[in-house]
Amino acid sequence: MANPFLKIEFSNSKDIGKILYSKGFTNRLYLDANVSMPTYPTDEEGTLNGDNEFVASFQKWQKRYEISVFAQEYLVDALTFMQLHDYIFITLKNNESAVVKDVLVDVTWDDDVECFAEVKISFNVDYVITTGCDEIMKTGCDSPRYVCIDVSTFVAAPFTQPLSAGLHIGDYYFFYVNLVDDILYNGDGTGVYHLQTISGLATWVRQTLENNDMVEIVAGVDYTHLVQYTDTWFRKSPFIYATSDETGQVCNIKGFVRTGDYVQIERSLTGVGAWVVIDTYETNDLWYLGIDVQLPSANTWYFRLKWFIHGCQYVSDNNPTGYSNVATQIIA
Repeated sequence: MANPFLKIEFSNSKDIGKILYSKGFTNRLYLDANVSMPTYPTDEEGTLNGDNEFVASFQKWQKRYEISVFAQEYLVDALTFMQLHDYIFITLKNNESAVVKDVLVDVTWDDDVECFAEVKISFNVDYVITTGCDEIMKTGCDSPRYVCIDVSTFVAAPFTQPLSAGLHIGDYYFFYVNLVDDILYNGDGTGVYHLQTISGLATWVRQTLENNDMVEIVAGVDYTHLVQYTDTWFRKSPFIYATSDETGQVCNIKGFVRTGDYVQIERSLTGVGAWVVIDTYETNDLWYLGIDVQLPSANTWYFRLKWFIHGCQYVSDNNPTGYSNVATQIIA
């Protein structure tokens, strides 16, 4: 069923001013507006070859949309403030929805329309980047940005004495400050490092990554992919970290799967078999708000997650089924 309004939700991984996003707060706006047909801007960089022909070394294809609406000043404040947030989710009137990126808000005050401004919100949903190498745009699983040998703290031998620890120039390693509840890594400096020779010395150089980038850990035992979300790295994906009994035989499930992908939630009365698929969900609310699932009866229920995107289910040698841990909740 179509909705009468377009919905915009935005939040942030860290508190902004007095807004406590760390407590799960999310802004929600409902607009009587539609989204334009997409435009397809491209950016490219390159050089001229010996024949004075342009040879592209970097190209970025984008699929960009725009929403136009007239708004009073208080709503203009909210829409422009939205640009500061690292999670923005839009649901159209036809119930299609997506995490959006590269959001820009342009405001034009109209002298002929008192107290109202025209606000244009533009954003990307998809983009593809190619380099000068021969590439084919692929569908399916995203490749990890880096493949790291293992994970360690900054005070251990792999960081302080890498060559003595058996590492080699050119290796990648993941170093962290804090491990929180066996779920995530954080702390200043936490991230991927590349072992290089600088001034004759073996030196770790930190690599730059973006939200939702994945890193593969070769030696991971109960995890394989680390996923970055702002200054946090989630150690296990997919993962359930909390469940709660809600009213009406409903269970709220909180966990982590990479934002913008999909998660399949399954239930069982034994936890070792007879798994039943409840439904497939987008992952955007899974971490902060959780996802409510309806259950057929009051009982002790077991739950697990499966992480996938179109054309891909994330599996590995250490997690051949692609499933999360199993969580238990008594539903009264």
